[in-house]
Amino acid sequence: MRGDEAKRVCPGINLVQVPVARGKADLNLYRSAGAEVVAILASKGKCERASIDEVYLDLTDAAKEMLLQAPPDSPEGIFMEAAKSNILGLPADASEKEKNVRAWLCQSEADYQDKLLTCGAIIVAQLRVRVLEETQFTCSAGIAHNKVYNES
Repeated sequence: MRGDEAKRVCPGINLVQVPVARGKADLNLYRSAGAEVVAILASKGKCERASIDEVYLDLTDAAKEMLLQAPPDSPEGIFMEAAKSNILGLPADASEKEKNVRAWLCQSEADYQDKLLTCGAIIVAQLRVRVLEETQFTCSAGIAHNKVYNES
């Protein structure tokens, strides 16, 4: 819906105009903001910019390091971080969340790749908090074994 149509339907709406330069949308403000976010994300992994507001982040090394520091047979650090993060499918109650993460990580079929994904989710939760604190921007993230699966 175009702006004038939106105003007719909802007279109280506040529309924001993107800056214009040389007759086109000037995206420099957004590029600059994106660079701030990428700088934070790159502190934990290799970044590949996909677009002005999308980045692929390889957290493999950081996730492996987290597993080395808190191996699954002694995953207290992982449990504590998982209890602080928002992982889809886990209850909001911290004690319940810790119980579910502990049960999942300790099950015999939870393989190394599953544990890496868990660590990746925790690292991303920490990065999202840093992005918010340092830039006042919110961001979302998906976790997968590779970027093709992440797009699904």
